[in-house]
Amino acid sequence: MVGTISVSAGQRIVIKAMFYMIVTISVIGLVVAGALLYAFGALSQGTRRGETVADGTIYIAILLLAIVINVAIISPALLLLQPLRLRRVLSAEKAAKSPRQRFRGIVGISH
Repeated sequence: MVGTISVSAGQRIVIKAMFYMIVTISVIGLVVAGALLYAFGALSQGTRRGETVADGTIYIAILLLAIVINVAIISPALLLLQPLRLRRVLSAEKAAKSPRQRFRGIVGISH
């Protein structure tokens, strides 16, 4: 399989490799499908097929790049909100027995 010491490390490497292969193949498929959909009119009429497919590929690739850039900007911002810590604080606030514990929201939260 993979030359690692532990079985789980080898499985993790294989899973990562498979994930990246599947993502790469799906992105290529999306670009090709988008390009063919963009060029559907030119393909049915038989005029400027190659140019239209190339234009469609470029437009879909730019769309995918814009989506990736948006996700790359939005996901760290969502992580800054610390949703898991917020859930712990809210549950600690509900479990608080005194007003001071409720104000601090630290019941059951280890630092």
